[in-house]
Amino acid sequence: VFSVSAFDNEKKTTKMSLEKGGLHLTQGTFGKDNPESIVVETPLVTISGQQAKFNIRLCNKDCAEEEEKGANDEKLITAEVVGRVVDRHGEAYAQSNDTRRSMEKRPLALGAPIYRSDQLFTGKDSYLLMAFRDGGRIALKSGSKFIVEDYRFQEPGQADKAMFRFVRGGMRAITGKLGKADQDAYSLETPVATVGIRGTVFDLLGDCDCEGEAIPGLIKGLYAAVYEGSIVLKNGKGEMQLSQGQAAHVSGWKAAGKILKHYPQGMTKDHARSPEKKKANIGKMFEAEKIVGVPPGLYLYAEDGHIRLISKRGSNKGKVLNLGRYEAAHVGRNGKLTRLFKPKFFQLK
Repeated sequence: VFSVSAFDNEKKTTKMSLEKGGLHLTQGTFGKDNPESIVVETPLVTISGQQAKFNIRLCNKDCAEEEEKGANDEKLITAEVVGRVVDRHGEAYAQSNDTRRSMEKRPLALGAPIYRSDQLFTGKDSYLLMAFRDGGRIALKSGSKFIVEDYRFQEPGQADKAMFRFVRGGMRAITGKLGKADQDAYSLETPVATVGIRGTVFDLLGDCDCEGEAIPGLIKGLYAAVYEGSIVLKNGKGEMQLSQGQAAHVSGWKAAGKILKHYPQGMTKDHARSPEKKKANIGKMFEAEKIVGVPPGLYLYAEDGHIRLISKRGSNKGKVLNLGRYEAAHVGRNGKLTRLFKPKFFQLK
């Protein structure tokens, strides 16, 4: 039982209702920029999506019967989400660097998924904070470009690694379990040096619009400052280590780093939203569960985009679950939101 309760072509918003059965939804121009533009109301949750493609099914005993028929036809589906947005201000968007994916801009809302090969951008007077599966965090200040070249953490048959590229702007990094367990598994490339970490909190500032940012005294190149632990800067001239409380400048790939007496002004002024101060439950952001059988409720499988579920029932009312590409969820009759370890067979039909 499906209906469209509201449609506004000028504002590009629509509201739908699913009371029984299921649907497959592929978003067009509506919901391209704003995840609240398209809303699907169900008895258990409110669902909204951005650039999304997903299946919804309200299940009683029928889904269990379908699941039993396909029990031996198991498909390998691996979720591709490596991080999520936990704070943002102003303009922030992503574009995939993967030729198999669309290069269309993805405006980033709270809870939005981050993928391998994503290029991330922030606009003027903007800020973006991401948390990754291992607990690491990356904060980007205004006018930044940052690339997730590769990222794997606790994936079956894959070695843990994080490969990032900082192109321009400003950033703060807080390393998680991955860099602490194997320092060689974490690398951060910049135009003038490769940054190696030793379990740390550090800032980078480089190729920014220094005039526009009104940061006096900065020159072209990379500035680095360490707040906890240490980092190693390596380039064609050699390497240098920075420890807690130290800052340095590197002007080019074949230039030696120079220790600075003080942190540059531009490395401290934008961190009122310091990522270490922002509370985020990493477990709840990424944990997935295996559920036995096919209990009644709502099932959702995300083929693409950013999907947000808000519970409408009991003590779970108001709780939120964000999903990205190839993630699946179950919503119980009590409104409990569960990200599934893998989608059920009937969700993939």
